[in-house]
Amino acid sequence: MVRKVLTLGFVLAAGVVLLAQSSWTPVIITKVPGEGARTPEEKAVQEQLEASLADALVGLFPCAVPTTSADRAGEYGDARAQQSAGAGEAESLERMRAAAGAQDVVSVKVVSMNGQFVVDVAYMDMRSGRTQARSSGPIDGSAASIDRLAGDFAAKLQKVPGFDRMKGCAAERDWAGTIGYRFTAQPTSTSEKDGCKEDERSKENWSYTVRIPPAGQPTAVVAVTRILMKESNCVRRGLWCGTAAGPVDQERTHTETWQWIGAPRVDARVTFDEYDGKLFVSLDLPMIQTSLTVEGETKFSTPCDVSPGKPSQMETAAPIPARVPTFTPQTVRPGQRKISGSATDEAGGTITWRLTRTNRSR
Repeated sequence: MVRKVLTLGFVLAAGVVLLAQSSWTPVIITKVPGEGARTPEEKAVQEQLEASLADALVGLFPCAVPTTSADRAGEYGDARAQQSAGAGEAESLERMRAAAGAQDVVSVKVVSMNGQFVVDVAYMDMRSGRTQARSSGPIDGSAASIDRLAGDFAAKLQKVPGFDRMKGCAAERDWAGTIGYRFTAQPTSTSEKDGCKEDERSKENWSYTVRIPPAGQPTAVVAVTRILMKESNCVRRGLWCGTAAGPVDQERTHTETWQWIGAPRVDARVTFDEYDGKLFVSLDLPMIQTSLTVEGETKFSTPCDVSPGKPSQMETAAPIPARVPTFTPQTVRPGQRKISGSATDEAGGTITWRLTRTNRSR
């Protein structure tokens, strides 16, 4: 059985790493009242510590699937995107509830003091109500100090009853983590042909994060909105409409708006290959199911009269190809366990990634 891990945290309040089994119990995490405001420095250390804890758990326990508070915020965004795209409210709330469910808790606490950060990380067995593992002490907030504390805590978990079962899984891939993609474009165009002038304006947004577990299917909620607005003006000359001036020109104006909206949860295909000190990542997504709405109106006008316009509307399901980034090969040093960063692809989209080496190749 694959156990899932949810990593959350609050400065001056108990954050959590939630170790959930297949039957999840909803858990609400709130900041402890009256503990004071979080500083930007404390928040930065908190986020880095959560990510480092998640990476350390992946390395030692392939049955664990870490989710940080940033990932949980992404799940919340996924649920909202699905609801906006037409998924039922109950389905969206259930996804958010499932993302928060847990049985066991690892609390994370960070307090700034005298230029350093005092950190306390503790695992509590919720069945017995007892703390089974703890790592605490001052750190300077550097990445090295954060990784050392996270690694020390993960090593202590190996001695906790129950965690030995989480080592029994075999990772299916050498790397796990997340790959995010954001793309926005607003192209415009104008053309003239056969007495017609056509203007096109469009706006396209893509947003998704592919979550890649050590074992199991990578998935993503792919939120997309595409709007295309067309306007054409055509002139037909030499028409009679009873004026004393003789033949007149008729102007035809046609406006049309196409809108694709979707936020389906899809299975992703992700492959990792290492060659000559480089990590090559390939990402592919299936066709994205969207709801297409087309609205239009046509008007004719001459010196004699103006038509009231003929509106039209059509709605249908429309699958569209997903925008996927091209991942630049990353340099991997011998023994390196983490790779993270961001880049801009040729289309102008933003790629972000956080990957951790699993124990598959050890």
